[in-house]
Amino acid sequence: WLASRYGDAEAGVLGEQRLTYRELDEGSNRLAHLFRRLGLQPGDCIGVFLKNCPEFPAALFGVWRAGGVVTVINNFLKPEEVAFILSDSGARVVITDASLAENQAKLAGLQPELKFLRIEDFAALAFSPTRTADAVPAAKKVNCVIHRTRAKRRSRSCGVRGWLLIRRKCSTRT
Repeated sequence: WLASRYGDAEAGVLGEQRLTYRELDEGSNRLAHLFRRLGLQPGDCIGVFLKNCPEFPAALFGVWRAGGVVTVINNFLKPEEVAFILSDSGARVVITDASLAENQAKLAGLQPELKFLRIEDFAALAFSPTRTADAVPAAKKVNCVIHRTRAKRRSRSCGVRGWLLIRRKCSTRT
């Protein structure tokens, strides 16, 4: 509904790149359809292992629209730490980009069952749907899994109801 309300207003800015609410809505809609075609079920976890980029919010919203759970992974972590987080969260799919290709290759060696979706390939993989993907509530009622690195490189995770955070943030906008 934000796209219909704010349309071409800026939803985000990264350097010189601008992202409108309409572009965010269209991108996340395409990705939600792609994730569903790939067999994402409500409650399935997808790792988002990206540097700051305009595709990042579309990836998050695309997973959420498809009913998935997002595990955001810090791109400064070592492949072994990323592998632990992905294993702990149960993610079988990871969204990444070409700049992290070296880490992706190491991750594939550590967890050969992982499927990688690169943002550079989204245009080829996705299509322009004629209808909007209906938001599917996640089966676990958790939209995001956050890992916090602790001493001795141990990580702890917690589930977050990301939709509530987004609704509150958006509802304060005038």
